[in-house]
Amino acid sequence: MLGKPEPVIVQVEINSENDKAQALAERLSLPLIEASSPWLANSIRLRYQDAVLYALSVDPAGAEMAVKADFQQVLSTRRRQQAQGELLIKAVQGRQRQPLFILDATAGMAVDSMVMAAMGHQVLALEQSSVVYEVVQDGLQRAAHAGISLLPDLHQAEAVAWLTINAEQMFDVIYLDPMFAESSKRALPRKNMQLLRRLTEAQTGSETLLSLAKTRARLRVVVKRPLKGGSLAGSPDYSIKGQRIRFDIYQSN
Repeated sequence: MLGKPEPVIVQVEINSENDKAQALAERLSLPLIEASSPWLANSIRLRYQDAVLYALSVDPAGAEMAVKADFQQVLSTRRRQQAQGELLIKAVQGRQRQPLFILDATAGMAVDSMVMAAMGHQVLALEQSSVVYEVVQDGLQRAAHAGISLLPDLHQAEAVAWLTINAEQMFDVIYLDPMFAESSKRALPRKNMQLLRRLTEAQTGSETLLSLAKTRARLRVVVKRPLKGGSLAGSPDYSIKGQRIRFDIYQSN
């Protein structure tokens, strides 16, 4: 039997943007280190560089992998890759054409949140990891300063706990994108997914979240799944399929 994975060590680097680094370390109760400090095993660093917050790790060869939230690039990529974005919007909107109130309960890097917000929907996004939240919030602030007005409202919270505390809050649609299980025989996912997996491996069971979401969505719950993966829990009412992923839709009664 495999043991539990080692906990991820998160550190904040001190550099020329020292004030921001110190404030971040205080918010997250993380240690400050010099940029020249040797990398610790199973560690992730947060670094401000040119007023951008990066999360960094090293690959097995010792090369740094850096991830930032760049929502201007997200919008540019969406224009070039309309197919998947259209599948997401079709799954979320259904036949509705008016703006919807959407909860993205597992925001991650908030790419799908951004796509939905860019279509004019009001999106409240929840991210459990405080580290991922800081990286994404930094990207949202830069997007706002760049004049992008249609942005998701990001909160740092675990979805089941948040929905339990805010027991009266209803949404038109609740969107779930639980982390896909990866086969050891497959190539490693992209660098942002590698970091995200390491920081979110202790998430609450997705089946519990889906069950709760069904009671809080007026129209539907949409679950993003790998194309050939099983359903999260129970059979969806229908699915919208792309080349690599599908969206399972659970209609509200």
